[in-house]
Amino acid sequence: AAPFQIWHVSYPGGEARPVTNDLNSYRNVGLTADSNTIVSVLFDITSNVTVTPNGGWNDVRQITSGKSNGGAEGRVTWTPDGRVVYSSRAGGNTDIWIMDADGRNQKQLTDDAEYERSLSVTPDGRHIIFDSERSGTLQIWRIDIDGGNLKQITTGAGAFGPSCSPDGKWVVYTTFNSAGFNIWKSPIDGGEPVQVTGKYSRLPSVSPDGKLVACYFTDEQSHTEKIALIPFDGGEPVKMFDIPQTSIRAHAVRWTPDGRSLTYIVSRGLLSNIWAQPVDGGAPRQLTDFKTGRIFSFDWSRDGKWLACSHGMIESDVVLIKDFR
Repeated sequence: AAPFQIWHVSYPGGEARPVTNDLNSYRNVGLTADSNTIVSVLFDITSNVTVTPNGGWNDVRQITSGKSNGGAEGRVTWTPDGRVVYSSRAGGNTDIWIMDADGRNQKQLTDDAEYERSLSVTPDGRHIIFDSERSGTLQIWRIDIDGGNLKQITTGAGAFGPSCSPDGKWVVYTTFNSAGFNIWKSPIDGGEPVQVTGKYSRLPSVSPDGKLVACYFTDEQSHTEKIALIPFDGGEPVKMFDIPQTSIRAHAVRWTPDGRSLTYIVSRGLLSNIWAQPVDGGAPRQLTDFKTGRIFSFDWSRDGKWLACSHGMIESDVVLIKDFR
């Protein structure tokens, strides 16, 4: 789940209990030689939703305020009618919220202890698609745009990172098992899944015309991860693009609404910006002009006029935890 916490598992009994229980994230856990002290890196993340007109990169408008809006896992996305769906901890837990593009009329749609991630709205605006562990394993779910009628779409192997087809009939997503990551698709109302590719790939994004799926794809020849374009009906990649080593690959690439470019996050030090890779080839170029802060997630409005980002800061410190037994 998120934020990441430190847990202790007894051996050989296997009883698990939390060592930390707060709103920070902890990474890189280690122990002193006598096993009496934990050392870890604490990440304190502040994120809020901003909107920026396409091309007006210096006109950044923050439309939420608080500690965690959008966030590194929850995502931010647009509805067809120009509203913004996002994750927020304003209600205590990380839940799904919706608001107008100027930040007004904020409304909480879910209210539970489960974590809803990777938000996506269907093209008809009727449903919000997300992944959640509420069934015991990570699966794809949907709710109505008003928060009602929860429905599980996938079962079986774990599934995450949904993307809807433009005709609203399919949800494309990543599955994972002992063989690695693959991309599948399932009918929006649930049903028999269809494999898009059996090659090592993840975090799909369906093109605006519904013909292609962009994803992170491990090239078998170079053994490096690239952006690949795969036919929606399945098959081998028709194109592959190199991506910078500093790109943030925990977030799916986003097609520009005109289908001419693939956009993704590139971080250099403590600063993130959105870059665009033309589909017809050519060098990628930087779009946004943030001077400070990290971009955790982003999405283009359906008309292509606006970019929404979850933007903020990450502060980190080394911490020692004693008497954790």
